[in-house]
Order: sequence, then C-alpha cells, then structure tokens
Amino acid sequence: MFAILGEIEVEVASGLTGMELHETADWAEHARIKGKPLLEWVGDGLDQYTLTIELHPLLGDPGARQRQLREAKAAHEPLPFVLGSGDYLGAFVITELGVVPRRALATGPVSVATLTLVLREYTGPVNRPAPKLGLVDLAKGGMPRPEAVSALTSVKSPAGVALGHAQQAVQLVRAGYQVYTAVRRGDAAAVLGRAPELFGAASRAVAPLEGFSAAAEALSGAGDLVALGGAAMSQVQTARTNLRNLDVGNVISRVESSGRALERTAALFDGAAGRLAGLAAKVATRRA
Repeated sequence: MFAILGEIEVEVASGLTGMELHETADWAEHARIKGKPLLEWVGDGLDQYTLTIELHPLLGDPGARQRQLREAKAAHEPLPFVLGSGDYLGAFVITELGVVPRRALATGPVSVATLTLVLREYTGPVNRPAPKLGLVDLAKGGMPRPEAVSALTSVKSPAGVALGHAQQAVQLVRAGYQVYTAVRRGDAAAVLGRAPELFGAASRAVAPLEGFSAAAEALSGAGDLVALGGAAMSQVQTARTNLRNLDVGNVISRVESSGRALERTAALFDGAAGRLAGLAAKVATRRA
C-alpha cells in the first residue's frame, strides 16, 4: 500500500499514477516611496497534495471507488494522511474531486476515467487519531502487508523494507498481467495500439524489484531472496524488451511472450510466499 487517507487505502497497483506536493509561503508586500515594494514573510502556507488515479475495471470497481471518495469529501472531516512506510504527513481535507471519463458502458456508468483528488492541509484540532496499521496479514495472496511491518519498528530494518518492496512488486506484476489479458484481445493492429499500456504496466514493477534486491542483499543469510529478486527482475526486463520495436508482424508473439514473462514473475513470488511469511513473522516479533 502506498498510503492511507483516513480509512481509504491508496495503492499504486489500484491505479495511482501521480502525487504532487505544492508548498507555499505567504509574503506581505509593502509599498515604498520611490522604490520597489518590500516583501515581509508572514508565515508558511498550507500544504496541498494532488493525487492522480486511473480508474479501470481491472484495477478495482470504478463506481465504488468514486463513491468512497465522494462520501469522504461530503463528510467535511479532516483525515489523517499516512504513507505506507508509516510516515504521518498530517491531517488533510478533500477540497476537490475531479473525474474525466474516458469510456462508459452503454447503460451509462463510467468504466474508465482519470480521477484527480486534491488534499489540503488542516491545521485545526483533529478528533480522529492517526490510523494504527494492523499486524501482518497473510491472507492477501500469501504475502505480508509491508505497511504493518513498517509500523512495528521505529527504525526500518532491511527485512521490513524488503517485505514492503516485495508486496508492491507482486501487486504491480499481477496488475500488469491483468493488463496483458485485456491487451492481447483483438487483431494485430488493435494489439499494437494498446501495447504501450502493457509496457507501462511492466515498467512500474522495476523500481520495487530493485528496492527488494537491494534490501535482500543487506540481510544475513538471504541468498535465496537475492536470487529471487534477480530472477524476477530478469523476467520483468524480458517482458519490457519484448515490447520494444513492435510492428504489425511481430506484435502478437511479442505481447504473448511478455505476458508469459509477467506470469512467471508472479509464480516466482508465489513460490517464495512461505519464506516471506516467515520473514514477516520475524519482523513482527522484532527478530529481524
């Protein structure tokens, strides 16, 4: 999980494509006779975050996600904003919620859209405490929740960092495979037009895999995890390489190869689920 706003989870694998921070400082301008005005610092302005989220049926129910955010905006309550690492950014209110539809069903509901969420810092008293992230949950795909692991220790351990990157990588790879199942449908021209979507989905898994490998190398006796990271990265890079220099003649076979590479990547982490679960247990009990 990338972040949590109140009780609303924000995940990269669920469509988050950007988060922009806007910081300001307030300056008063005083006129001067026969000279340029003088600026005097008054105070810092309110922080503002702008989140861009892609809504798509492959990434979750678009209608349900919109309703959840609309209800949070309508409640007019400040919400604690916490990163998946456990860093508390402060309390924020939803000031803007914009939706640009890009595809709709014949019956009317929007199925694909770009959602923009504007959060503005709230400096008044907040009655609701910052959320306490739960303990490790192995129910979701056999993988531990990295945000819970991060919250268990004040100083992030390499094991906790590795688990966080592993969870993110798995989510992105599986989301990429779902994109593949949608892209491969149709004739060569249609597949060629949508191939960049698959390339982008595969590319998003590179950064967390690099983070996982780096954290695994810092762990004692984790040669198997280092090998896992290397093997997974190799498959993702294969998926990306197959999607370069495409044309109508090779796009079908190249997309199929990329999809199989993403499938193999997910299988690698599925095979290591028990090992990662054991590592999560050690982190939870402060033994790693």
